[in-house]
Amino acid sequence: MSGESAQGDAVLRRAMFVLELVDPVTGVPVGFEMEANAEGLRAPSVTRAGQLVWLDVDPAADRSIKVSATARRRQYAPFAAVLAIAKRTPGVAPPRIRRELQPTGLYQPPSGRLATAGMVIADAQTRAPIVGAQVVLALAAGDLGTTMHSNLVAISDERGGFVAVAAGLGNDKPKPAPRPAPDGSVVGWLEISWQGVMRKTAEIALRQSQLNYLPEPLIWAELTP
Repeated sequence: MSGESAQGDAVLRRAMFVLELVDPVTGVPVGFEMEANAEGLRAPSVTRAGQLVWLDVDPAADRSIKVSATARRRQYAPFAAVLAIAKRTPGVAPPRIRRELQPTGLYQPPSGRLATAGMVIADAQTRAPIVGAQVVLALAAGDLGTTMHSNLVAISDERGGFVAVAAGLGNDKPKPAPRPAPDGSVVGWLEISWQGVMRKTAEIALRQSQLNYLPEPLIWAELTP
């Protein structure tokens, strides 16, 4: 066994719990992107897999731990939770807790993934950002005349910013966007829900396999019910 592996095993044997803060698009823990804190405990270590590990303190006991984490580049919304952690038992692996993070308007999707970035504001006069709106990317299906919805929901941040990523669209082919849209573009739109009301944008020509930036903020008062 290498020295590195032995050290890692020792850390896990003394661990109180392991927290996986996961990118919802890639499904990969991103602890190395986060500044994390657990109330009353020392700073965590980060495994090569991106997991956050907090070491146990004596005496071992059942504990309720308040955990918070912020992304260094603000690409994820702040995370906060109170975790119930059972007493450490020798020979038993520490609990592994997995939570998905919420991307903000500063999120950069993985290369090759269709996504749309923009902002949503209340009206053109005040230009007040809308915070907490749910944004879903939708595409027109080319052959069946149906709609494909992403299964990832973006939430607008304190600036009204969001990044809506396409995921789980199935096997239907999206409808090609008519010219003068660039070759390979598809027809899509955004469905935005806020305060119990859903509205949508006009159709947008979206370039596949890349992040599309909306040139102007979306104005809630002008969207189609």
